Amino acid sequence: TFTTQTQNPNGNSDGNNGNDLTSSTFTVQGAGQNLPYTQGFESTTFPPAGHSVINPDAATTWVRSTAAAKTGVASMFIDNINYNANGEIDQFVLPAVNLASVSNPVLTFQVAYQLYTDPTSNPNFSDTLRVQVSTDCGATWTTIYNKFGTQLTTATPSFSSTPFVPTANQWRLETVSLIPYASAQNAQFPYVNIT
Repeated sequence: TFTTQTQNPNGNSDGNNGNDLTSSTFTVQGAGQNLPYTQGFESTTFPPAGHSVINPDAATTWVRSTAAAKTGVASMFIDNINYNANGEIDQFVLPAVNLASVSNPVLTFQVAYQLYTDPTSNPNFSDTLRVQVSTDCGATWTTIYNKFGTQLTTATPSFSSTPFVPTANQWRLETVSLIPYASAQNAQFPYVNIT
């Protein structure tokens, strides 16, 4: 906890000493956890321990769902079809990991997606899934995965105006090389949904 206090502002007595003290609590994190690291969504606790959801508008965001799963009985889901805030950003952040604990680190995950509108129509709408990495405690972020439109779709047809509930064969395995960040001992990864 960092605490700061002021005294004798501008060399004079303080007319309002009720605003002289403030504190901020934060966590200093050393090296991230060693790899391999896996996370499923079988537990009913969401987000799982060590993970966080960033939901700036306090509305629709990432949740656990038992309606669909590639394996097991649950997955992580965001209800973009009913999200009434175009361009809103929601993040699911993994715990920090030590990429230097393995050679040739990779990030793999399963994704399932269907567009709401025909991609050839005007207008057409698409959500974006982005994965970013930070190796400096979040001071800077680099996008390592960014898909939207037909690049993101995993179903045929590629669009439907009804809510998409994928079957087990409508998921796609994505693999992202992390070799450019292989020396990072504290790498952070948010999954970013842009509606």
